[in-house]
Amino acid sequence: MNQIFSNVKMVLLFHGIRVNDGYEDCQDGSDESNVEYVGDYTCHDGGEIPLQQVRDEYDDCSDGSDEIYFDDRFADCEWDATLNMWACSGMPMPEGIWSGTLASDGSWTIIVEESYDTFTVMITPEMTIESFTILPADDGPETYTAGTGGFVTSMNMELAEATPPFILEFDGTPISPGNNIFECDDGTLIAFSSVNDGNDDCSESEDEPQYEQIETSAWDCVTGEPDEWLWLSEVSDGLQHCLDGSDENLTALFECNDGSTITIDMVSDGTEDCLNAEDEPTYDEGEEEVSEFDCGEDDYLIPLSYVNDGYQDCENGSDENQGEGHGHGIYEVSTIGLGSETEVIEWNGGSLTDSMSADGMDLVLTMCDSFVERDSDLQVSECGDDVQRWSLAELFAGDVVGIVFYDEDGSGTLTDGDSFEITEELDEDLEWNAVRLAKGSAYCR
Repeated sequence: MNQIFSNVKMVLLFHGIRVNDGYEDCQDGSDESNVEYVGDYTCHDGGEIPLQQVRDEYDDCSDGSDEIYFDDRFADCEWDATLNMWACSGMPMPEGIWSGTLASDGSWTIIVEESYDTFTVMITPEMTIESFTILPADDGPETYTAGTGGFVTSMNMELAEATPPFILEFDGTPISPGNNIFECDDGTLIAFSSVNDGNDDCSESEDEPQYEQIETSAWDCVTGEPDEWLWLSEVSDGLQHCLDGSDENLTALFECNDGSTITIDMVSDGTEDCLNAEDEPTYDEGEEEVSEFDCGEDDYLIPLSYVNDGYQDCENGSDENQGEGHGHGIYEVSTIGLGSETEVIEWNGGSLTDSMSADGMDLVLTMCDSFVERDSDLQVSECGDDVQRWSLAELFAGDVVGIVFYDEDGSGTLTDGDSFEITEELDEDLEWNAVRLAKGSAYCR
């Protein structure tokens, strides 16, 4: 019952405004937990969102009530074992007469009588807050009820199932390919992976980079100025280039290298009429690329040779046919909510050297169906079972090929600013598209 009272005291004192604020105001840390089953927060307009989305710096409630901030009146909070509750220098716990009644169905009615106010808290048999009422001395009662502006939260005493408010910021290439296709000029559809792969899959080779062609074949005019010549491709092209017009005298003869002759109209016509094809222009390939790829963003174009080269050149990633989710690259660990701004508490995810540490966290590979990007934070949901799980101590010790952990501050614990890298050396037989930090059955988002 003392545990219930101490949690209720925090509910009375904070009633939702201290959730995900960077301070563990509840003994079990559930006010700061990202545990998915902890409970829901009821927005002021009656809508519900997961509790871990409260005060995460994003408006998840349609009315924005999950991001209402109040003055920070609490600082230097410490757990008082004697009082069995938190004591904060900025705002002491309510003084007064505490009483509680346990009903036959397991529900509680908690009453706190102060000099000016009386608080009544109704707790369900499932240990959730149903409502609480504030009865000021001069005004009428003010009641906060679940579903009408209050919140429901599990009073779970298992701190081992609570996770610090960490997120992973991913910078790299998703391991899952996209579903794009490439359309050839004649309408043929080919797999996007076939673009810039060294094979001509389109009939006109437009799926492969094309470069400027520098002509090397020349033709001498019959008469006219000394050394008068032109490119062979200009012969019989309908335009007179030689002063004597011999390049357009279509019935005149052109002598092949073997002594045979053809008429001028057969020169540079796309058909090899001479035995060694000297009647057709020859070219060397230049260095300047002339083929382009449309990123689809305001006609933004890049060279076709940049497609499928392992680097994202289009802002939308369309040149790499990137799928959704995580993959090979750098993952930076960050805290969310007010916890990322406060200097009072520095969150840590447990030891990086002791794999048996009770407060240690794990890195988990899994397959997820939903990805929502908010700035550099890629939130995952609808995830299946763990594909692979390692303790951070295993990663830090270098026991996992393909994952390198960087303890940026040298603290020996997982803290804000640490990072790790997943390389292509990681077991290619593992099928995954998302990386998560976890503590037991609780996952950071």
